[in-house]
Amino acid sequence: MPDGGMLSRPHHGEAYFVVLPDHEAAPAVAAALRTATARTITHASGRPWLVGHWSDEEMTVAEAGATRLAVIGRCAGDAGRLAAEASRLRDLAHLDRLARTLPGSFHLVAALDGRLRVQGTASGLRLVFHTRVNGLTVASDRADVLAAATGAELDVRRLAVRLLWPVPHPLPHLPLWPSVTAVEPGHHLTVAADGVTTAHRRWWTHPEPVRTLSDAAEDVRPTTTCRGPAARRPTCVARSIWSGRRRSHRWSTRTC
Repeated sequence: MPDGGMLSRPHHGEAYFVVLPDHEAAPAVAAALRTATARTITHASGRPWLVGHWSDEEMTVAEAGATRLAVIGRCAGDAGRLAAEASRLRDLAHLDRLARTLPGSFHLVAALDGRLRVQGTASGLRLVFHTRVNGLTVASDRADVLAAATGAELDVRRLAVRLLWPVPHPLPHLPLWPSVTAVEPGHHLTVAADGVTTAHRRWWTHPEPVRTLSDAAEDVRPTTTCRGPAARRPTCVARSIWSGRRRSHRWSTRTC
């Protein structure tokens, strides 16, 4: 792989993941993206599907034959529901319902009949990027990981725009490396069975304003109630202009 100059692969223990198609070229591409401590989850074929670094609490995977579903992040859904979804999945488009109803902040990744679907959150808190590595489409939650793998050049004009506040739409989600493509929040990435062809499709739209604030509050209140130790640690989120991802920093100013 080319040397990305000031870019490098993730450091020891640094969180990231990449998604690879079920393709004969995937093992070689995965080797270029894998760190010494990286973890791997495979397709039914044994080829690498997910490669990266994550904790057990951040990864839930379900398998049903050759079908794979993964929720990466914080999600209140259980593994049983994910397994049931995997067993009846016949079309990647059917995951729209699951994505809209699972509570939490997470990436949703699916593999079905050689095709991939990768998405982040509608809010843009968790983003998705993709590029081609050795001719194969690879997706990730981090633009800098993909840029380092391909030796991509940084666009200093895009970097300069990031110094503005607020950054005008749609520039906040534009990667700093032109060869890396971002998936707009509220859309998902699909990769065809050839491991190359991609498409972006919308899975979320703003709801119509048909309810009053007081009525809607009754639905929102349960999701904002602390339910355990993890919920008592509020977080703030800041964007890293280098990686195209967002980082969480603990607050200590209040607890529930």
